[in-house]
Amino acid sequence: MPHHRLFRDGRTRRIRGRSPRTPQRVDGLGERFALLATYLKGRLARYEDQGGVRPEVAEAWTWLARQRGAGTLKGLTAHVALSERRLSTLFRVETGLTPKQAARLMRFQHAKAAAVRAVAAGTPSDLARIAAECGYYDHSHLVRDFHPYTDASPSAWLAEEFRNIQAGAHGTDGDWDA
Repeated sequence: MPHHRLFRDGRTRRIRGRSPRTPQRVDGLGERFALLATYLKGRLARYEDQGGVRPEVAEAWTWLARQRGAGTLKGLTAHVALSERRLSTLFRVETGLTPKQAARLMRFQHAKAAAVRAVAAGTPSDLARIAAECGYYDHSHLVRDFHPYTDASPSAWLAEEFRNIQAGAHGTDGDWDA
């Protein structure tokens, strides 16, 4: 994800160096990530003091990961026995994302990993097949979801990343395990 998208959130103004609590402007990306890490560690400590993540949210995350982001919000809410509104509120408070945003990111990760596997195996990456297997409606839906995370189409990203893929720099899509 491009760094300019990582630091847009109003809650991360300190990371962007605009907070009155930060005595000087934070310029380097390394400094921004250090501030982000400190912020996230603080949030984690607060959650652990409160007993950790709510079980409904943890189960929702696990369900989304098991579905690889392709499940429906209706199916998710039925699984955790909460209304869509209540689940979205709790999920956003705990993770910073709505269930839909998390599912979209997981589905993207699954599609990206499938494309990487195809290229690494030396087979042509059939993006329409990958889109269908990963829960997208069609190839153009995959392209629309791919672009915000990579600033490129899947084909352009694969061409750009091919060197890294051959070097084994991309892992599998098992990063979402709860």
